[in-house]
Amino acid sequence: MPLLRLGFGAHATALGSAFTSRADDASAVYWNPAGMSGLPSREVFAEHDLYLQDVSINRLAYVHPLGAGDGHARKAFGVSLSYLSLNGIEARSGNTAQPDGTFGASDFYGAASYSQPLSENLTVGVTGKIFQQNIDSDRATGYAADFGVLQRLGRFRLGAALVNLGPAMKFANDSSPLPQSLRAGASVDYAPVTASVETEIVKGESDPIYKVGVEYAAAAMLALRVGYFSRSAAAQSALKGGALGADGGAATALLGLTAGIGLRVTRYAFDYAFVPYGELGSAHQMSLSVRF
Repeated sequence: MPLLRLGFGAHATALGSAFTSRADDASAVYWNPAGMSGLPSREVFAEHDLYLQDVSINRLAYVHPLGAGDGHARKAFGVSLSYLSLNGIEARSGNTAQPDGTFGASDFYGAASYSQPLSENLTVGVTGKIFQQNIDSDRATGYAADFGVLQRLGRFRLGAALVNLGPAMKFANDSSPLPQSLRAGASVDYAPVTASVETEIVKGESDPIYKVGVEYAAAAMLALRVGYFSRSAAAQSALKGGALGADGGAATALLGLTAGIGLRVTRYAFDYAFVPYGELGSAHQMSLSVRF
C-alpha cells in the first residue's frame, strides 16, 4: 500500500512533508487528526497528483468542526478518500518481444477521523481506515488506525502521530506488514514566516527521515514554500539510478528538495507542489479547498 506513505495535500508536500505539527487544513485527516480541532470552519478538499511513470492519485476530504467557532479548539470529525491508479502495464508469460496484453493496478482507502480537545491548547485525534489494493485480478484488503496529539504554545506548535497501526496485508500468497511509523515535529509562526521541522521513524527501516519546511507569506493572497526531506542510503542510490550504472547527474541535483505556492482568495485556496524524484522524473501535486 504505497498510497499510505504518499503525502496528502500540496500544501504539506511543498513543505517537505513537515506538517504533523501544522495540520491546519483538511489534510490533517492524514497528517495528524488532532489538528482538525483547530480549523476555523468546515472545509472541503480535493487533490489531483500527476505522479511518476503515469501513476495518478486523486483525493477528497471533508472536515466538520462541532460547536461554536469562538477561536478555541473544538471537537471535529472528518472523512477522506484516496485513489491511486496505473494502467497499461505490459503482461508477459515469457521472454517475448511483444506483451501478451496489458493490465492495471490501483490502491484505494477510505477513512473517518475524530478530534477532541483535552484543554484549550491540547487536542488529540484518531483515524480509522480501510483499504484495498488491486493488481490485475488479484486483490487484498486491510485496515489500520492513526493516533495524533497536538499542543499549541503561543507561536509554537508541537505535534506527533502514530500511523498505520494494523495487521499485515496478505496479497496472493505473500504477507507484508503495513508501513507503521511515528512522526513528531515542531513549528513556529513568526509572520510572515512559518517554519517546521519533523522526524519520522518507519518500522523496519534503519534510517529515520528528517524533514524541514519554510513558508513565506509574500502577500495577502500568496504564499511561497520550500522544503527538504531525507531518504535512506538505499533509496538515494535507487533514485540516482545506481543499479543501472547512472552517476546521479543533473536529474538528481534537486533530490530531496520540494517547492510550491499557495493562493488564497476569501474562502478558496489553491496549492501546488513540485517534488523531484531523480532518474524517475518529478511529481506535481495540485489541491483545491473551500472553507464555509
